[in-house]
Amino acid sequence: SLAGTISDKNTICREIKTPMGVIERYIHFWLGANITSDRSKSAAYKIIELDLHLDHKTTQYRESQGHEGIRFLSYFKEDGILIQSGTDPSSYPQFPRLYQIKGKTTPQCIQQKAITWQHFNCGHVMILQTPTILFVWVGRTTSSCERLFGLKIGTKLKDSFKIPEMAVVDDGYEQSMSADRKEVWNGFLSLSQRFVQPMALTPSNAD
Repeated sequence: SLAGTISDKNTICREIKTPMGVIERYIHFWLGANITSDRSKSAAYKIIELDLHLDHKTTQYRESQGHEGIRFLSYFKEDGILIQSGTDPSSYPQFPRLYQIKGKTTPQCIQQKAITWQHFNCGHVMILQTPTILFVWVGRTTSSCERLFGLKIGTKLKDSFKIPEMAVVDDGYEQSMSADRKEVWNGFLSLSQRFVQPMALTPSNAD
């Protein structure tokens, strides 16, 4: 599963038995946006080895971040996809982190490289992960699927990093947070500089 892994190369092998009893084997190799050419070549060689091991009876798919195929995305309909930035988990701190959730059929939770209001869009759910509070910010035009996934992945991150509290923040109602929560939020994203982009007319992330 890709959920919870770093933005790197990952391989999924899926077998499906047809009504005629024939086993169909599908190999997907997924390339993150930050992958190097050396790692990409390494992934290709591994796929060749796996195909050889399976007696060349496979169908292979090359998946790239943001351009995944329908079959590949169907594997993650229940849990969605969590993509973290970087290639080495020890190369970046646990806190703070900012994630953007987008996609209506198969939501993806993608870690952003910088914590800034420029990533906020009223059509997305955002997660601001801090040491004491995990904030789930809900854009006003998000779908119910994105909202539910935001709460689900937020709970997962909260439990994984043992964050004491999770708070849901509605788009446009940030000032309604308690004084303590606003103090934590302002430590990473100043409310005085709040900037939320409108939803694009033709969202590129629509599934």
